[in-house]
Amino acid sequence: MTKRWYPVEFKVRACEDYLGSEITYAGLSEKYEVNPSTLSKWVQNYREQGEEGLEKRPRQASATGKMPDILTEVNRVFPLKSTDWKLEKQNQR
Repeated sequence: MTKRWYPVEFKVRACEDYLGSEITYAGLSEKYEVNPSTLSKWVQNYREQGEEGLEKRPRQASATGKMPDILTEVNRVFPLKSTDWKLEKQNQR
């Protein structure tokens, strides 16, 4: 499934259509060919922040690029096995 991009004007029109009528997300989904959960998020953002809530925001990059401490701790407590039992069985055959 490919990720689609929608212009802000399209999102505003869909939100106003939902808010100004008795149409459901399912009905709106068929009309605009957008997933109902996506429409729900748009409407929620539009209610809370207006058009600014529908503008595309850049993704936040990782602050440090380091692995979280909890994962490195897990690796110390439970080290990976050096042999794999499936490969070991294949070698025995």
